Amino acid sequence: MKVKHLVKILSKLNPDDEVIMSKDAWGSSFYPLAGMETDCTYVPETSYSGDIYTTIDTVEDNGKNVNSSAVVLYPIRGILNE
Repeated sequence: MKVKHLVKILSKLNPDDEVIMSKDAWGSSFYPLAGMETDCTYVPETSYSGDIYTTIDTVEDNGKNVNSSAVVLYPIRGILNE
């Protein structure tokens, strides 16, 4: 999903609503959104996962498809390393 699509969806919602993230596609667990990282580069490893690099990191694509930029959302559990 692109930022413009997310903005369009969120712009129709109550701005005071809490943002909750699912741990996985099956909805096994849910966590509040704790933060985000902008100006990242996403390097896919497969069609469903990959690595994120911040702008201060060096991206070595090794022939992989490197997207120009990405925004990363972190659930509170990921911040606390539970």
